[in-house]
Amino acid sequence: MSETKHTGTFQGKSNALGHGGRAAQLKAQGVPGGVIGAIARAKHAAPGQANYHGGHYNANGATHNGG
Repeated sequence: MSETKHTGTFQGKSNALGHGGRAAQLKAQGVPGGVIGAIARAKHAAPGQANYHGGHYNANGATHNGG
């Protein structure tokens, strides 16, 4: 397995921690989703954690930050 890039973008997603690019790289390499999730949780980059920068949803499932 090759090393994931930590700078730039991958498939239109930023490779900065919590922005989805690193997970997209792992997915493209065939890494199972459960392993990707475990890595994200270990780095506090999973939804709801400190380093997650994806969309934030309200109770109705709608985004309220445009992301």
